[in-house]
Amino acid sequence: MSPGIKLLSSKDVSIIALSLLKAYDKITVAMNKNNKSSELTSDIRIALFASGSGTDANAILDAQDKGLITDGKVVLLVSTKDDVGCIDVGRRHGVDVVVLPKKKLKKDFTVEVEKLLLEHGIELVFLVGCIHKIPIIPDIPMYNIHPADTGYHGGKGMYGVKVHQSVLDKIKNEMEDDIEDGINRWFTWITIHEVNDKYDEGEPFMRLAVEVYPESDDELILQKRVLQYEWMILPTALNVAIRRIRMKKGF
Repeated sequence: MSPGIKLLSSKDVSIIALSLLKAYDKITVAMNKNNKSSELTSDIRIALFASGSGTDANAILDAQDKGLITDGKVVLLVSTKDDVGCIDVGRRHGVDVVVLPKKKLKKDFTVEVEKLLLEHGIELVFLVGCIHKIPIIPDIPMYNIHPADTGYHGGKGMYGVKVHQSVLDKIKNEMEDDIEDGINRWFTWITIHEVNDKYDEGEPFMRLAVEVYPESDDELILQKRVLQYEWMILPTALNVAIRRIRMKKGF
């Protein structure tokens, strides 16, 4: 790291993220005052897809409950597995919850997803801890959050602790090569990216660095640290994605 550059603490990042969200909200409110059409001020309808405990979904829905998601509203949470925590998360926050177990639906999964999104008038999709491939629907932007650099640690089957173990393995290999260069700080990169028809190969949308301590971290410790930063970045990413859609529509 360059001399004089200070690494932000998680508290610092949280304060900055909150400030950005408040600033964004003020700008949007000012712009909406100039829009007299109800169409221009209608919320973008959002769906979340998840497959596990739902902690990422909970971070977004908590932000929504606090009024930090502007010009958009999460109206649907889809679980791709039965009996997982994200189902209760969605119900607790009062959004519609639908379970589409991919293993059971098999070939019907794609049809059911398309039908569900169209029925709910969904305009934006975020995959938040979703381990299954979700079909691309024309004119509905879709983003995925991945806990590391997708170029090195992405692809089919790369989720959960396997990603963090891959990060640690790569850093330990690099430590041996770079030890003489005096490199003693290491980072992993949370990546929110556009979704295409290949696993984790969509265009990066937003990234956040999280420090790694290879001497003491194992994959579970690293996973726990990264998750806290995922919860910080997701509401901001959602707001920016909403703004993208509104700009494309001309308002």
